[in-house]
Amino acid sequence: MPDELIEQIRPVVTERLVTRAEHHAGILTSLTAGQMRSPREVAAAAAEILVAMSAIPAASRAAAASATAGMLIERFDALPTEVAGWTARGLDVHREAERYGGSLGDEAYAAVSVFERHPPVAQDPAIPPLRRVQAPVAETTTTPTRPAAPGPKRLER
Repeated sequence: MPDELIEQIRPVVTERLVTRAEHHAGILTSLTAGQMRSPREVAAAAAEILVAMSAIPAASRAAAASATAGMLIERFDALPTEVAGWTARGLDVHREAERYGGSLGDEAYAAVSVFERHPPVAQDPAIPPLRRVQAPVAETTTTPTRPAAPGPKRLER
């Protein structure tokens, strides 16, 4: 697969992804031309605007944005395979790239919609999850407790 073709197609995909994400979120991104050349920055920006305009609880937003951006980056990584398939089938690569970018925006919106119904667990990635550990059984060296002594007698009137 010629790298030149991928380099020509990637901006088409990123532009369509951003356009669809902006459409779904109802706001515009502030990506510069330089940022638009970076699939990672485009994926992060698209995920952030979709999550920002969602009903995802604040505590879960970072996890939702990270998961959505990760999904988009995986799809960008698959772009060379997609382009190879389009050319092998004799399809118009530019038109397919537009569709692919638009579908990425729609998939990101769908992922965020799922996170609205099922918010991800907010977990700081720098902190490993807690493990369950069985506490050791303590051996006591004390004598068993005696039954309680009878209390004072009540006077009846």
